[in-house]
Amino acid sequence: MRYKNNSSINRRIKNVLSEHIKGCFYCGDESNKEVCLDHFIPKSKGGSDHISNLMNCCRSCNSSKSNKTLDQFRASTMCKKSRFSGVVTGAQILALEKLGVYIPTPGHLFHFEVVGYVPLETLSGFGGDQ
Repeated sequence: MRYKNNSSINRRIKNVLSEHIKGCFYCGDESNKEVCLDHFIPKSKGGSDHISNLMNCCRSCNSSKSNKTLDQFRASTMCKKSRFSGVVTGAQILALEKLGVYIPTPGHLFHFEVVGYVPLETLSGFGGDQ
């Protein structure tokens, strides 16, 4: 795999993460030539640069997730797979659920969940400040 940022620190982090899951943590794609580091909890929402908050992901998932939380990203992904795609957004589905309105969408597990990886716990003892 070729990495977007070739700094030695990012390369080391990506290599450590690749020992746990090959390819994208979200979709599981191993064929993607360029891997990005994604903040599991976005920095804009209080996430850190600690390795326990970083995941390898493909450019497509990194772009789709943007600064969404995992629940927001899941809702967005489920919405895109539903018959309501283009009618409502994942954010609107979450807002409606808070009001007690449930729109039927297909469930969705990310690749790291399917393989049993637990972000923020597995690598939390890696070292460095959180």
